Amino acid sequence: MEVIVIILIVIVVILAYYLYRLSTKKNDTASQLYYLNTPTIIGSDTLTNPKSARFSYTAWVFVNTWNIPTNTANMNKVLYKAQGGSPAQNIIELNLTSNKPILKTTVYNDQIIITNNFPIQKWVYVVISVDSSTVDCYLDGKLIVSRKLNNIVTIPSTYAITIGPNPLDTYITGFKYYDTPLNPQQVWSYYMAGNGYVGGKYTVNLEIKKDNKVITSFPPGSSS
Repeated sequence: MEVIVIILIVIVVILAYYLYRLSTKKNDTASQLYYLNTPTIIGSDTLTNPKSARFSYTAWVFVNTWNIPTNTANMNKVLYKAQGGSPAQNIIELNLTSNKPILKTTVYNDQIIITNNFPIQKWVYVVISVDSSTVDCYLDGKLIVSRKLNNIVTIPSTYAITIGPNPLDTYITGFKYYDTPLNPQQVWSYYMAGNGYVGGKYTVNLEIKKDNKVITSFPPGSSS
């Protein structure tokens, strides 16, 4: 009985320390967990060098289910997009197709398929690195596709980044904009650092089970 009490105390202490670390993190886009049931908008005026045609976007993505409202059932599942100018122009968009696990990015009107088999219920690190007319796409630290664009990217004077413009049962964390391309060594280093929910130095996984089956877990994907 005493052993069980000691174990419970240790668990409580570890959990309290984990929550303390989360609460004292720097409050920027890279440390936030977004649930894509409502859109989050980030203005270009909050970014460093937002008009650079050499940039990168990073995000950890967790698709929980394919469930989406019926009024958007035939639309692509847009994870995030940067759009601005008049008429409106997409600088970059990351999305999944409506009924297949195909992950795509569109950079200045050029569409690139990153993978035809994007996993669900698993954290995946997605990096889109743009060097003027060249786009490199990474999944979990590895270069998946490199593509030359038909046109050099031009950036409007002002634009907005929208995370989750349409409701999705999906989480995003570690979302970050860089005003420079990322090289393979940098991408691998960021991937290996984890996102606070998987990988990295400290992790805490909580599961609720019924009949020995996990019915929910926190962080998302911690039971896998």
